[in-house]
Amino acid sequence: MSETQGHSGLTTVFVATAFLTPVIAATAPKGVAPLFVLFALTAIGLFRRATGAWPRPDRPIAAILAALILFGAASLNWTAGLPADAVTWIVQTAPVFGLGVLLLPTAQRIKAPGRRRIGLALLAGCLLALVLYILERVGLNRQIQPGLVAAALLLWPVLAVVPRPRLIGLGLILAVLVTSVKFGSLAAVVAVLFGGAVAVLARLAPRATPAILGSVFVAWALIAPVAATHIPDPETAARNVPMIANSTLHRLAIYHGVGDLIVQTPILGHGANSARGIPEGQNRIDFEFMVGEKPYAAHTELIPLHPHNAVLQVWLELGLVGILLTCALIVLVLRAIVRATEGTGRVVALASFAAVFAVLNVSFGAWQSWWLCLMLILATLGQATLARPQPPQGLGPSATSC
Repeated sequence: MSETQGHSGLTTVFVATAFLTPVIAATAPKGVAPLFVLFALTAIGLFRRATGAWPRPDRPIAAILAALILFGAASLNWTAGLPADAVTWIVQTAPVFGLGVLLLPTAQRIKAPGRRRIGLALLAGCLLALVLYILERVGLNRQIQPGLVAAALLLWPVLAVVPRPRLIGLGLILAVLVTSVKFGSLAAVVAVLFGGAVAVLARLAPRATPAILGSVFVAWALIAPVAATHIPDPETAARNVPMIANSTLHRLAIYHGVGDLIVQTPILGHGANSARGIPEGQNRIDFEFMVGEKPYAAHTELIPLHPHNAVLQVWLELGLVGILLTCALIVLVLRAIVRATEGTGRVVALASFAAVFAVLNVSFGAWQSWWLCLMLILATLGQATLARPQPPQGLGPSATSC
């Protein structure tokens, strides 16, 4: 394969993935996982065929992810859930992490014209995902939140590469935000608002923002269980915040209960993927009351599927050991962003990372395959569209080696 053919084929794969990801997330979220596998295998294969070498992953990040898997495997010895759940977690998560660290360096072969094509594909995919989401909600009364969340996360790289970014990019942000507020998607709302706030901060203080984010995110990860145990009961929260949604009260009750469970085994956790198998997770959440004329009610298990907060879930399942590895991963990702980006690319990359972190704290299970795959697709498309054309030494294959 010639150099030109290699670049063209790889760019086409990236463009197709950029368009399909938000669309699939809006219609069949579980389809994001097979899309990721196909994307990764194809991109890695094209990289290998064009260069004669395998992509070189970021070794520190790969080491942290490997350590998480190994510690999760070790937790089979003390899991409070079903051992089969831990085995399933290993079998599903390890290949995703492995493909992810090999996929990311392939993005460094995307050149400037390809970046624009990827950005336009993301724009088209996000707009189509919004239309499909609205049609499903209004016409079919289906609530597929991942599509809206995917659009709220994937919109950020668009700002750096499309023509007239202020008009097109800000228009897309406004469209996603209005749709999210209209249909009550908390995760999408916080992704847009938190990502936007960090983008403003990064524009005003580009050098300080990565350190600020690292400090805040790590501090939050460490104190999250303490904060969870101090959450007020649902009725008190509803009276203090009159406009609060019933679903938010339900999650606050979950967070409080999970905080109490974390205290039981704070160092090693209850075991990988054990959240829904912990006996105390079957305890009931039952509340029903009125605040003014607005009714509030919830009658469900404490942990029906997962805690809806990735930080608390890591604490619950992998304890302090797992959360320290997570903190190390946060620092390494921010370091990689600083080393690989500059200017607008860095602003958008930091906003994108902040948006993901915000969603991790309000929705989805930490280990859901489609969600892990969506984050890795976002990271790879971000690397392709936001990184410097010539990556610094140590972040993967250099342009000359390709």
